[in-house]
Amino acid sequence: MVEELLFCVIVFLAGLVRGISGFALGLLGLSLLTNLIDVHVAIALIALLQPIVTSILLFYYRQSINFQEVIPIAICSFIAVPFGVIVSDTIDDRLLLYFLGIIIIFYVLYCWFTPRLPEVKASGWGYLAGLTSGFFSGAYNSCGPPLIMYANSCQWNPEEFKSNIQGVRICSMIFAVVVHGLNHDLTSQVWHLFIPGILSVCLGVMAGIFVSNYLNPIIFKKVVLVLLLITGIKLFF
Repeated sequence: MVEELLFCVIVFLAGLVRGISGFALGLLGLSLLTNLIDVHVAIALIALLQPIVTSILLFYYRQSINFQEVIPIAICSFIAVPFGVIVSDTIDDRLLLYFLGIIIIFYVLYCWFTPRLPEVKASGWGYLAGLTSGFFSGAYNSCGPPLIMYANSCQWNPEEFKSNIQGVRICSMIFAVVVHGLNHDLTSQVWHLFIPGILSVCLGVMAGIFVSNYLNPIIFKKVVLVLLLITGIKLFF
């Protein structure tokens, strides 16, 4: 009972962070859930939750999406998803967690120091961001880091930032679920956790959207980054 409650709290918090920031559901949820359930079960579960969460945010920010920017990146992301899924099923669990920890720490350090990158002009960087985000989406259900770096380089405003990221993610996330299904990753344990998971994450996302209108996003972002850094480091022990 305690573990089930803790599971719902973790998924709710991951959804809350996603609702406020527009990303980090995979990073935060996966890094914390691996303390309760098998890493492969956590990956498959997050894969099921991602398209629903992304659809909610995409609908909310639908007025700001730039299809000219999103479509080519989404296509590249779509292509790379199967390779990520294959890697996640062939690599040893500990190596998987170590690699995830490295991704989280790198991501936190990037966000913490917030480097001012030059504005991206060439579309090639968008294709690269799409490919790498699709790979991470399939492997770890976290395509955030490459997309966040690319989005910052494009200097999108906050509304474009959130809407374009959801636009890219929705295709790769849906495809990731299909590939996980074909790969027999959607086990009975995953489906058993799906119902409490979807209820918790949707509540978290809606709460995050509401809170984002009143909470200082800079302070909250720093708190989230500290928590992510702690969980990222914990994956090595």
